[in-house]
Amino acid sequence: MGGYQYPVNALSFSPHDWQQHFCPVWGNLVSAKRRYDPDNLLTPSQGIFVNC
Repeated sequence: MGGYQYPVNALSFSPHDWQQHFCPVWGNLVSAKRRYDPDNLLTPSQGIFVNC
């Protein structure tokens, strides 16, 4: 069929790793997450916003 699959958990990131990865915009990202996804419905299994 010609499709690709990109496993989202191919590399295991801790919450600290995610914060480092998004460092320049981390504060804006956390604010947007709180504002637009207050029920934590988007990507809860990634562990990006565990301690936010």
